[in-house]
Amino acid sequence: YVADQSKRKVVMYIDFQDADDCLSGHGSHCAGSIAGKSANGAGPEATGVAPDAKLAVMDISTQCGGLALPDDMVNGFLKPMHDTGLARIHSASWGSNTPRYTYTSFQFDRFVYENPDHLVLIAAGNSGGSGSQTVGSPATFKNGLAVGASCSPNTNENGSPTFSSLGPTADGRLKPDIMAPGVSILSAQGGAEGTATCSATFKSGTSMATPVTAGAAALLRQYLMEGRLPGYI
Repeated sequence: YVADQSKRKVVMYIDFQDADDCLSGHGSHCAGSIAGKSANGAGPEATGVAPDAKLAVMDISTQCGGLALPDDMVNGFLKPMHDTGLARIHSASWGSNTPRYTYTSFQFDRFVYENPDHLVLIAAGNSGGSGSQTVGSPATFKNGLAVGASCSPNTNENGSPTFSSLGPTADGRLKPDIMAPGVSILSAQGGAEGTATCSATFKSGTSMATPVTAGAAALLRQYLMEGRLPGYI
């Protein structure tokens, strides 16, 4: 794997699947919510939470299709981002409907245990309409944050949307760990293949709440690493 920290935005891209995203793609939208920044000054409406952050990306979905993950999530997925891409925050807007602690959950926990400088955030899921204990693996992990969705200020609603998955976990732990706006989030819309430009679109889900939280975590990490909290750094 190779990373190029001189790149404006994407310093590393691992095409585990097909190096593509469909129009109005899920991955493009999530990436834009973390670190989107217009290259031509088009306006702030879809700017990400941490617009000067850079991204290391692993493509784990087929074009507009399902997921395909490495068997070894630690060495084949997480460590390349940490060791080569120099990422310290991992935003995962994917998961399953399995509301239990699984081997995939364990692999995320193992990685964070061995790399305590790394924060992992995983979408809690969109099965809240089915009631409690609907947070899906791997968001059932223990060493990171499962992110649920709250209503967004521009929706004029309070609380959490009914789709956001609910805890507790099957073994009684409180989940989600944190909530963030996940309704009608405006972010990047995947452009046509071979183009370097895109527009913006609205999407909803815990997949949208997770990168919003990851962007906020990036700003907090910068604040702390630059010693802006006197007496603590």
